[in-house]
Amino acid sequence: MGGNLWPVDVKIRDQDGVISHQQALDAGLSAGQIQRMLNSRRWVPGLLGVYRSAQHELTYAAWLRAVMLWAGDQSHLSGAAAAYWWELHQRQQRPVEVCIEESRRLAVPATYVGQIKVRRSFVDPADSRRLRGIRVVGVERAALMGAVAMGAEGSTMLDRTIQRRITVAALEECLARLHGYIGAPRARRLLLAAGDGAAAESERLMMRLLRRAQITGWTVNRGLEVGGRHRIPDFRFDSFRLIVEIDGWAHHHDVDRFNDDRSRQNDLLLAGWMVLRFTWHQLFNEPDWVIGQILAAMRRQAA
Repeated sequence: MGGNLWPVDVKIRDQDGVISHQQALDAGLSAGQIQRMLNSRRWVPGLLGVYRSAQHELTYAAWLRAVMLWAGDQSHLSGAAAAYWWELHQRQQRPVEVCIEESRRLAVPATYVGQIKVRRSFVDPADSRRLRGIRVVGVERAALMGAVAMGAEGSTMLDRTIQRRITVAALEECLARLHGYIGAPRARRLLLAAGDGAAAESERLMMRLLRRAQITGWTVNRGLEVGGRHRIPDFRFDSFRLIVEIDGWAHHHDVDRFNDDRSRQNDLLLAGWMVLRFTWHQLFNEPDWVIGQILAAMRRQAA
């Protein structure tokens, strides 16, 4: 069936139902034929010279293609939209971020302000890819800057990506190329929590939360003997016999570490300690809830 389609129909099919004015001309249509397609409503006018076939829904993928056709082939899909295009998440986030050359100007039409963000930023050739017909930043840069753009959901997406697809080392190499880029400091902080410094970063974050809440009487990594073994909990609140443990991102937990964590928690509970566990994601994204849980545990132990 595909072999019987006109070149313009093949192009539309392969681009989620959208086509630019120039692409239609290149596929053999005249300006008059294009106008007749619009007059007959077989094509729907869209974003600055980008048309959508009436037979296709305006999906998020079609929207992204339309944005990139408007922006031009030297532009790069970036941010959360790029992470979506790399299939790192399924969140259909707007505005869609587009990176253009620093010497170029590209004004977003008033109708689309808030839906498209144009960022003048250099894209290193090592971070430039073409994926399913769209120029997009590489998967490492998409993961890092997408995580920054996605806010609270970003660290979860980055965690999942590291588990399944990209190494921390590859992300660190990409981050080095993003020096001075807006959002790079936060990306570095997210990556630090996923790398070898994860435990230390989690502890520093917890200490900042405790100090901000003016909670005192705790010690860090102070060992104790329970169950005939020496255990070193993350945080001890001796006056309340309360232990707070911080779990790193899931990919740091091999089977031996997982089993040891559970054995340690059982020993502490049997010795009369209350144990609270939080993830790095909770500390980073839900700090008030974490502090509320600790205060509630302290009240219960005091009672």
